[in-house]
Parts: sequence; structure tokens; C-alpha cells
Amino acid sequence: MENNLSLYARAEYDNQRYPKKWQAMLAVFLQWPAAYAVIMAFYAAFGVNYSRLFASEFGADMFNGIVSQFFAVMIVPLFMLSVTKNDAASTLRMRKKVDFVQILALLIMSVGVFFVAQTLNSIVVTSLSQIFGEPSDAGKMADAQNGVQLLFSIAVICVLPALGEEMLFRGYCLRAFERTSTAAAILMSSMLFSIMHGNAQQMFYAFVVGILLAVVTINSDCLFAGATVHFTLNLISVVLMYPPVYEKYEYFVEQYSTIYSAFVMKVSPAILAGGLVLFLLYTKKKNRRLYGKGYVSDMAYPQLMKKESGGQKAIGIIFFILFLLINICSAIAQWRGI
Repeated sequence: MENNLSLYARAEYDNQRYPKKWQAMLAVFLQWPAAYAVIMAFYAAFGVNYSRLFASEFGADMFNGIVSQFFAVMIVPLFMLSVTKNDAASTLRMRKKVDFVQILALLIMSVGVFFVAQTLNSIVVTSLSQIFGEPSDAGKMADAQNGVQLLFSIAVICVLPALGEEMLFRGYCLRAFERTSTAAAILMSSMLFSIMHGNAQQMFYAFVVGILLAVVTINSDCLFAGATVHFTLNLISVVLMYPPVYEKYEYFVEQYSTIYSAFVMKVSPAILAGGLVLFLLYTKKKNRRLYGKGYVSDMAYPQLMKKESGGQKAIGIIFFILFLLINICSAIAQWRGI
């Protein structure tokens, strides 16, 4: 039906079925109260026995991860979409698929960007350490110590964020800021994704990764593209921190530091570039074959869509400032170990 509408009618139609930018800012802000409401309700129900429900620090961390990812990050965009009556499938980019070649390219670039982003992030953290002192280990999740815990970590740290965070940031937020431009959508969704972590030791890594996730998602118009990279990156991190693997990894880095350094500084950027180029070229060719144009988006004419009112812009700014302040306070507290 929408394909038969005139340019301005289609723009108005899209204006109604996609989230506004102020709604995206409200959504990212709502993560904190949503997560803490569930945790406080759990604490109120069990009182002093709350801490006894978990046999280890790992169990408590996994519970908090489930609460934050499911009840906050995943539920919030679904709640917002149900309230505003937006087109959920199109907003979350669920209408298109990625094929085997695209998945292969995504896996290749995931390996490359992991080491590139980690290296750049370590430079930033080192610079911050010289100014603010060494960061504490506060906020760091406990690593899996056995096979069962490893599987649980993969479910909570890899699967849930690849679904929830992609729905919120590369789905809801990316669509909302696509109203301004593709570049604005990529940068804003990446910045919000970075700030959301509330941890200065992760923010730059998250920003770099967020840009890649937004690029592959917006070019394929498919949420699963970003989710594939997101899952793979978290999986690499979880597996590398698993003690039996970490011991071998640490030994290799120490014994073959020259080879490892060459891989991180030269090979991994080449892997990232190769995977990304393959993905973009193949996706462009696929889009031309299926849709008759290299770049496709369900949001047809964003430049013609109705602009937000002054009041709506003010609401968006207010929620952004609150979101920023909460996460800055969290980052400072974690850095100092408060």
C-alpha cells in the first residue's frame, strides 16, 4: 500500500509509523529505572535473604545481567513501540534477511574489529589513567570457572545483548535518528550505545564497535546483521576470559609478543577492512538484484518527514542530559571503586 503513495503522503505515513527522536531519548533513559525497579522489587520480596539466593558472585552477576538486558534493554523498546503504535517489524528492521555470504563477511570483520577496538580502547584507558589514576575492578563481571558457567555466560553476555541492545540501539534509536540523516543515525546510536555502558573502561570500545554495528545494520536494513557481529564480539571476549583459554592466550602473548603485536596492529585491521568491504559490496549487489537499488530502507523520504516541535526537542534534550548524568556518575563510581 505504501508504495502507491505520493512522496509527501509516504513521508507522512512514515512519520506516523516510526519513533521520534525524543522518544528514542526517553527509551534509552528508561533503562535505568526499569532495571532498578525490578532489582528493588526482588530485594523487597526477599529482604535480607537477597544476597543468599546466589551461591557465588558469578550467580549474582548473571542475575543482574538478565535483569538489565531483558527487563530494561529488551523490554523498553517493545514497550515504547506498543504505546506509540509504531510499526515494530520495520522499526526494528525485521523485514529483511542476511544470507550465508553476508554472515561469513560479518564473522570475518568481527574478528578484526575485536582486536582493533580493544587496542584503541586500551590507548584511551591508559591516557585516562595518567590523569585520573588507575581504574578499579568495580563493575567487572565474574568470569566463568567451569563449562556450565561458560554456557550460562554465553547466554547472558552474548545472546541477550545481541538481541536486546540491537533492538534498542540499532533498531529503535537508529530508526529515530534516521529522520535527520544516515550519518546522524550512525553517530547518535553509537554514542548512546557507548554512554549506556556507564563504564569509562568500555566506552570507547563500545563507540567504535557501535559505528560498525550501525553501518552493517543500516546498509543491510536488517537487525540480524548487527546482532551477528555483536554476538560474535561478546563470544570472543567471554571465551578468551575463560581460565583454561585465558592461560594459553596469555602464554602466547608473552612468548610470541612480536607475532601478536604484528597481528593486532597489521593483520586485524586488514581482516576488518576485508570483511567490511566484502559485506558492503555484496550487500549492494544483493540489494540491486532484489530491490533495484544499492541502498534500501523502509523509511523512504526522511528529509520530507515532519520535524519535531520545540517542545519535543526540549523533552529529548532533557532525557539525554539525565541519561548522560546517570552514566557519567556510574562511570566515575566504577573507576574509583565506590
